[in-house]
Amino acid sequence: MQRKMRSGRGRKLPRSIFSASHTEKQQKTLNAKLRGHYQYYGRPTNYRSIGRFFREVLHTWHKWLSRRTRGNGMTWEKYAAILRKHPLLLPRIRHSWLGAGSHA
Repeated sequence: MQRKMRSGRGRKLPRSIFSASHTEKQQKTLNAKLRGHYQYYGRPTNYRSIGRFFREVLHTWHKWLSRRTRGNGMTWEKYAAILRKHPLLLPRIRHSWLGAGSHA
C-alpha cells in the first residue's frame, strides 16, 4: 500500500507524484496532448500557431517543475537537461496543402 501525504485542507496526495518517474509520466502525457493537437491543428497555414502552442507548453511545464523544487525553483539549465532526457514532440504539419484551403 502506498503511503499518502497531506497537502492543505485534508487532501491526500500519493508520494509517487514527487518522484523522478513522475517527470516521465508528465512527458508521456504532454506528448500525447501535443500529438493530438498537431494532428487536429497541423495544417500548413497553422504552423505559427502550433509553434506558439509548443512554446507555451514548454514554459508551462517549466513552471510546473519549478513548483516541485523548494527554494530557488528550477533553472533553465536544469530544465534543458530534463528536456534532453525527456524530449517533447516538436510541431509537425500533419495535413497536406491539398486540404489546406478554405471550403467556404
